Amino acid sequence: MFYKLEEKRENYIFSAEEIQKLWDNVGNVRFAAMVLIGVYSGWRSQELAVLRLEGVDLEGRMFKGGRKTAAGIGT
Repeated sequence: MFYKLEEKRENYIFSAEEIQKLWDNVGNVRFAAMVLIGVYSGWRSQELAVLRLEGVDLEGRMFKGGRKTAAGIGT
């Protein structure tokens, strides 16, 4: 079986100033909170968009769910 090699993309790391701008604009800029959740959790926005309510534990301050590709789960 042949696999298509994908071109590697460079990771972009937010600076402390950029993260602070996001915090300063939560509630003012659409999706600022979602970007922050992604920054701290590593989740992709697509994964957050399909997060089910039963996967959220506000008291425990955690959430679970997400998606894995075949490559991500080793199949």
